[in-house]
Amino acid sequence: MASQELHTHNPSVLRRSHTLAVQQTSSDQNWQCGLHHSIHKSTSNHSGLNGLQATTPVSFTRSQTQPHRTLHKTDTNAQPKTYFLSVHHDGINAQYYLKRAASDRALNHHSRSSKPPTAKKIWKLTGSSIVNPESTYYSAQSNALFVSNVVGDELTKDGQGWISKVSASGKILKSKWVEGLNAPHGMRAHDGTLWVADIDELVAIDMRSARVITKIPVPGAAFLNDVAISENGQVFVSDTLKNCVYRYTNGRITKFAQGRATESPNGLLAIGNTLIVAGWGHIQDPATFATDVPGHVFQFDLSTKQKTRITQTPLGNLDGIERGPSGNFLVSDYISKQVFSINPRSGEANPLISDLNSPSDIGFIRHEQIVVVPDLYQSRVTAYKLFR
Repeated sequence: MASQELHTHNPSVLRRSHTLAVQQTSSDQNWQCGLHHSIHKSTSNHSGLNGLQATTPVSFTRSQTQPHRTLHKTDTNAQPKTYFLSVHHDGINAQYYLKRAASDRALNHHSRSSKPPTAKKIWKLTGSSIVNPESTYYSAQSNALFVSNVVGDELTKDGQGWISKVSASGKILKSKWVEGLNAPHGMRAHDGTLWVADIDELVAIDMRSARVITKIPVPGAAFLNDVAISENGQVFVSDTLKNCVYRYTNGRITKFAQGRATESPNGLLAIGNTLIVAGWGHIQDPATFATDVPGHVFQFDLSTKQKTRITQTPLGNLDGIERGPSGNFLVSDYISKQVFSINPRSGEANPLISDLNSPSDIGFIRHEQIVVVPDLYQSRVTAYKLFR
């Protein structure tokens, strides 16, 4: 029986790279794998993939579908060889890409294409309800979009900002769902609470009653920009001008990461044990936000705080970030006025949407495959359907 090693390598789905020890029978039909790390879920809405624990033996058959787990392979001449492990657990389907170290028989799988998607405009929202929209966020629990309206200067505490509630088809559900904010920016929801970055405060809003629960001052903050929430409820908020990412947990605000390595952090996205960051770039002039080096897309390990670049070269003055189809990242570039689709494995960035003016913190309606783009200084929100 030949022994081989396979490595999973899909940072958009897995918590980290995992190693599976594989034994192959001489008939090339059966595979046995020992999973040497826990696999963690790929979505923030479920808790299902934690069931595959360290060193759990798993059997796979080429011609049969085993309960819950299947290893797929067909013919190809591509190098290196790749396997695709489909996992179904607690109602979640996930696909893991397993790179094969050995080079014997050619294998492949009919999987989702690596070709970047294309986008088609499907609706646009303007009018008195939408004034300087900075962020759009879709909540599956509420089946609604939330739009943060700055209504003026982004750094002025004037109490004029509000959040609008909008349907996935672009209809206003509540023009001023929550009022009395200053310059609301990025948003994320967790356990019925919408968390909003608002200059130097982290605002918690009860989504059922549309009432502000609390406003948490962030000492020393200058320009809180985006919010991400980990699976266990830790709230992260970026401060673009202070080169800092704060963490709120157990009633306390602490600095998670700070300094030049954070690249004037803007967009945030928490996936498993990683915090994905869209960097604005190193700001030289806070008055104009001019940079000496544009920003990368990169990630921090939430346990070790180790930084790993996803895009290997500077990409732009990056704003919002979401996880799109097939695990790719959707990232808006405010200065170049476009949205990119980024391959999480290679870091390759492809322009996706270009007919924009001041694209800010984008949202994504996953089940409809719709990207929602706020144009800050055009006072409009535009939705694009993605196709492959």
